[in-house]
Amino acid sequence: ASTITTPTAQHSSDVNTLLLLHFDPLNDLLDSGNTVHTITSVNGAHITGPFPPSSVAGRMTFDGVDDDITIPQHSDFDLTADLKTDYTIQFWVRHNALGATQT
Repeated sequence: ASTITTPTAQHSSDVNTLLLLHFDPLNDLLDSGNTVHTITSVNGAHITGPFPPSSVAGRMTFDGVDDDITIPQHSDFDLTADLKTDYTIQFWVRHNALGATQT
């Protein structure tokens, strides 16, 4: 068994951070990473929060039908450019219910 510790403060961007979204309702979809990328919500995807109560950030809410966020193509996201480099993609997901295939 493993233990997961919930963060108590927002992550700060470091030299390796390519995209950092805190989902702060006051700052909309602001990228706090080193390269400021434009993030756009599509079809009603929206920020709510904070979740859980007293959390350090908000959450992005999708309706499960057609909501989305888009980020324009950028070399920051070309994970095949250097196959000898390690990458970490991290996010938390909370489903309202499980059952049908989640896509």
